[in-house]
Amino acid sequence: MSQLKVNSIKGINVPASGPQIDIGNTGDINLNNSNVTGVTNATATTANITTNNVTTENVTTLNVTNTLDLRNAEQMIVPNGTTAERPASPNVGTIRYNSETGKPEFWTGAAWKNFVIQRFVEELTSGTSWSVPNGVSAVEVMVVAGGGDGGSGTGGGGGAGGVAYASSYPVTPGGTVTYSIGAGAAGGGQGRGRSGQNSTFGTITANGGGGGGSTYPPQRAAGRPGGSGGGGAQHPAGRSGEGNATQPGANPGQSVANYGSAGAPGGEGGGGGAGGRGSGNNGGAGVTLTLGENTYNVGGGGRGQSRSPQAGSGTGVPFGGGGTNGNTGNAGVNGTGGGGGAGWGFNNGRRGAGGNGIIVVSYLN
Repeated sequence: MSQLKVNSIKGINVPASGPQIDIGNTGDINLNNSNVTGVTNATATTANITTNNVTTENVTTLNVTNTLDLRNAEQMIVPNGTTAERPASPNVGTIRYNSETGKPEFWTGAAWKNFVIQRFVEELTSGTSWSVPNGVSAVEVMVVAGGGDGGSGTGGGGGAGGVAYASSYPVTPGGTVTYSIGAGAAGGGQGRGRSGQNSTFGTITANGGGGGGSTYPPQRAAGRPGGSGGGGAQHPAGRSGEGNATQPGANPGQSVANYGSAGAPGGEGGGGGAGGRGSGNNGGAGVTLTLGENTYNVGGGGRGQSRSPQAGSGTGVPFGGGGTNGNTGNAGVNGTGGGGGAGWGFNNGRRGAGGNGIIVVSYLN
């Protein structure tokens, strides 16, 4: 007998309602409620298999030469294990789930790579050490220093904290990066404005903003230099000049963009911003940077009161720079490094505080 033609196959001891193998007119095999067990090696060229449960025991190799169609499957379970349990000699394209990193991974022929890559953004406002995730060798980072406070008298606005940005800063996977968040100058009191503190991330430094100039008699002085310089001041006996910007010369030899500008001169008074110098009593504009899906407006200069014939009120620039409220300078916005607003008057003028800095780190993993 050369051929045996049947529509179905059922075991001799299987009840009538039990599982069976059905063979369709096109040659498709339907494992009707059957379990496939004991498979150790198989090669499939063209096959359509329909079943509720396929169980393979100790399979060493399953070769599919055309298409393995799983579109109707509820799930596919891949090998699961720690980094140490990776196969010693994987084939290119090997896929597994790494239970240690919590990510699926694949073998490129030279290295294991995460199968799913996501963009992460972390905002650092305190602390001193950042832990680098495994698999991350470079990060995008923005470093913003603390802003200077405004001067008093007919004072200049505080300069914004310097801003430093690197699109690909090298880090060691699994290591740490030491950092510091610069505080804004404290504000309050009278006299020449004070400088904000530097912020650092590894070898990147953002310089604190310069304090605003002052016409308060014991401390008549120009705006201080800083990441962005403090605004100048004006009084009947003369003018005190602006502070210069130090951020543009920071981080030599590194692939870092530096943002900082000088304050406005004594006849004007606005504190310097990361994106431009002060103009009139207006603080200089800051800069807008996007990391991941987040946009940051940082580094606005503080508003001065050098040109006002009397105490005035005015808003700060929309990059965190402080405005003015009568005799008192308003504080720069924390997390932007904004410069503080200037105070007015020898008796009642008060300096506006600078805004604290921030560090933002973005990476793919």
